[in-house]
Amino acid sequence: MCGLWLSYFFEKSLKDQNLVSLSEQQKEKLLKIAREGIEICLKTGKIKNMKEKDPKLLRTLCGAFVTLRLNKELRGCVGNIITSKPLYQTVQEMAVESATGDPRFRVLSLKELSQDEFARKADVPYTILTKIETGVIKKPSVFVMTKIAKALDVNIEDLIK
Repeated sequence: MCGLWLSYFFEKSLKDQNLVSLSEQQKEKLLKIAREGIEICLKTGKIKNMKEKDPKLLRTLCGAFVTLRLNKELRGCVGNIITSKPLYQTVQEMAVESATGDPRFRVLSLKELSQDEFARKADVPYTILTKIETGVIKKPSVFVMTKIAKALDVNIEDLIK
């Protein structure tokens, strides 16, 4: 979910396994695991035990840091250098901890998560959406309204009514 959010990994020494880096597909998979883990935890209060089949790195015992950002601002960052769990589980747990347990920030809400996802889909800054929603911005630009309408798959005229 982070946008959200998985920004970098601390890969422990993997030279014994001749593993150097993650492919783009693996990074996307880990990002999805992080986002889904946060969403499930915020909805249920529990961490879902996900399964992963990628044998190359996702099952490798490896530490990870997950940085959570909303509107490009730090919202949580938690990591674990030493772990006895596969990378995908470490990423999921650190993502949830970034959203719920970083003592520098309040717990992320589902509303924030949904707004962030919509902001990314509409390509509109998160802060603009929250200002429109709270009435701080009473007359958003046509440019912003066009992006919001497109993300909602409605005509701009229907949105303005």
